[in-house]
Amino acid sequence: MILPFPPPKNVTTFPQMIQYINGLTDVGEGGILGIIFLIVIGGMLFMMMRSYGNERAIGVTALVISILGFLLRMMDLINDYVLYICIALLILGIWLLIKESSNYDA
Repeated sequence: MILPFPPPKNVTTFPQMIQYINGLTDVGEGGILGIIFLIVIGGMLFMMMRSYGNERAIGVTALVISILGFLLRMMDLINDYVLYICIALLILGIWLLIKESSNYDA
């Protein structure tokens, strides 16, 4: 009998379970589970922050997504190319937040 998915090997912690599920969604350059996490959390955070203005919402979302991207890369859930996009988002987010804060007078 051929199993459609490989059986889990010593999946006892939550990060190991996530890595196993990510291995099931392998598309050649790694799994897409981490990318889906980034997109979903980014979309939800942007929608929650829209009441503060679009620039601030994009800036905060970019900062949070880049931090989450670093953590997901350390767990090996995303590849280096997605991490480079997260670094670009980090730079964009910092620039937008500095630009937004310069509009306020002290």
